[in-house]
Formats: sequence, C-alpha cells, structure tokens
Amino acid sequence: GELFEIYKRQQELRNALEDKIGKEGENGEGQNLLKKMEEVELDLLNKGFTNKTLQKMMDLQHQLLKLENATFLQGEDQKRESKTNDKSFTNTASDRTPNARKYFNTTEILNRQALPLQQTYKRKVQEYFKKKNDRF
Repeated sequence: GELFEIYKRQQELRNALEDKIGKEGENGEGQNLLKKMEEVELDLLNKGFTNKTLQKMMDLQHQLLKLENATFLQGEDQKRESKTNDKSFTNTASDRTPNARKYFNTTEILNRQALPLQQTYKRKVQEYFKKKNDRF
C-alpha cells in the first residue's frame, strides 16, 4: 500500500516534468532527469524501497531543485533599468570662486600677532631680527 503510493507520487512527478519540458522545449538536463525518474520507478516496482532507491530519489530531488533554480534564474530579466534625471542641477562652486579670490586678496590671511614669549626670548628674537635688518 505505502510502496504503491510512493510509486504513484513518483509517476505524477515524472508526468509533471514531462509536461514542463514539453511546454518549455527540450533540453538535455530535463531528458536526463526523466530517465532517472523512470529508473527510480522501476526500482520501486522490482526491488521495493531500498537504501539504493532512497539514494537515487535524494539525488533526483537535488537535480530537480537545480533545474528549478536554473529555470527561475533564466526567467529573471537581465536588463538594467535606467531613470532619466528630471531635476536640474546648478553648479554653485564656480559662483563662489570670485568671492574667494576677493577675500584672499583683500584680507590679511596671516595672523601677525606676536607670540606670547617670555621676556628673555622676546629680546633674543628682537636682537636676531635687528641683526638681519642691519645686513640689508
């Protein structure tokens, strides 16, 4: 009873695969799977449900999943979609450049404040620059 149910289910799966291959066209992988399914059916009828038959069924299930994944991936559209830009872009970097040039030309960039040095170092710095100025 249970063996016959397994055989019936196996036959239904094979028929479904045959229909699918008939609709989508023949491919070598599908035909190979059909042959393996028929072998499993014959093993079920002749030898009953054995470990070898179970192993063939597991292998067959794996192959069917691979085939299903391949047809799923084949059905996906590989085209890239593009969207047109409908927003206008104004480059403000070039507008800021003249203002920056004006700023750098008119404003003193370097901070010429004296460093907060101790008195001895202040004298040494002044003497150094006096000597430098005397040479010119």
